[in-house]
Amino acid sequence: MIGARRSHLAGALGLLVLGAGDVWSQVSAFADVASGNATYDGLPATTILTFGPTLQLQGPRWSLGAAGTYTSFERGGWSGQGSLAGSWFTPAIGPFLGEVSGRGDYSTRAYGFNTGQVLGQVRAHLVTAGRGMWMGMSGAEVRHGTDQDRVGRWDGGFWVRGRATRVSLSLARGQGFDTVIVSYSPDTLPQRVRSDYTEAAFTVDWAAGPFEIAGGASRRVRIVPGSQTSWQVSGTYWLTPYLGVIAGSGRFTPDLWQAHPGGQYVTLSLRVGLQPAVRARLRARAGTLASLPGVDAFEATEAGPGQWLLRVRAPLAQLVEVAGDFTDWQAVRFVPAGDGSWAVLVPLVPGTYRMNLRVDGGAWAVPPGIGAADDEFSGRVGVLVVAGR
Repeated sequence: MIGARRSHLAGALGLLVLGAGDVWSQVSAFADVASGNATYDGLPATTILTFGPTLQLQGPRWSLGAAGTYTSFERGGWSGQGSLAGSWFTPAIGPFLGEVSGRGDYSTRAYGFNTGQVLGQVRAHLVTAGRGMWMGMSGAEVRHGTDQDRVGRWDGGFWVRGRATRVSLSLARGQGFDTVIVSYSPDTLPQRVRSDYTEAAFTVDWAAGPFEIAGGASRRVRIVPGSQTSWQVSGTYWLTPYLGVIAGSGRFTPDLWQAHPGGQYVTLSLRVGLQPAVRARLRARAGTLASLPGVDAFEATEAGPGQWLLRVRAPLAQLVEVAGDFTDWQAVRFVPAGDGSWAVLVPLVPGTYRMNLRVDGGAWAVPPGIGAADDEFSGRVGVLVVAGR
């Protein structure tokens, strides 16, 4: 239960580019194995063992992901959860971007009690240099045993990015169901009561080298049974490009749509990536590029005849773009490639190219690791050399 609902860290995700030209997608995957102690509301503490695989596919303006978690309890019993989610993003109009997304979740327990939801959501995003905001609304058909209901909410918030940190604040207003009696035996099934709620949340992420720290807190206010506070903190250390260790602890409030209980946990996890997409963060660098904050690595690798993969390490970015003489100086968006990396496939033949990057709609600048030259507008432009075989 914890692994699927409370993951706050990007993993060691693999990158596989399929196809050519502008029509392509990428696949990333990782798996977590965790053990720890959990106390669910109304139940005694228990040792848990979880296994959670995750698979993601992403294209230039769409994403599709699937995840699952199996949890075994020392006191007996088990629970399983699965989810499937997808999003489509509109072309950017200046700093504005639209999003349409859907999600399905299903959970089951050893004694046969099942819950689930099917959710639809629309959001509007405004992204500028180093900051952004969003506002949206969502609705869901939720299932709790044999009962089915419709619920909805609206949410909004903003985020600010620094060189090594990202901070966000959000506010949501909606309705759901509180779990008031919980038991993992067939004699006493969970009971629920409808409840309107308002929830404010704060998150902060920090990354440097092989270390990542993530944390946050939220305050939920409702009529029954009153206000609740949740919090979580986790730290990751990447032992190798394929392997990371995650320690986490927190207190989570009930899931008001599927009526899962709240509780608290302490866990230690091992994350295994499909491919070494994190090797950029493990590579020591002599310096950084002050003119392009938030970007600490750039590389170009051949992906096939006439095709090159441009990859950027920008863990706190919301939007990364490239423009050069190989794009007719039109901005082309990178897509997330896992673990804070971004990637785009471009057609290149051996030669010398001019190009620049920008992050979150900021100023165009030379990416780190390549040469620079003056352009005809008294500015600086990156020089990318593609060698022939």
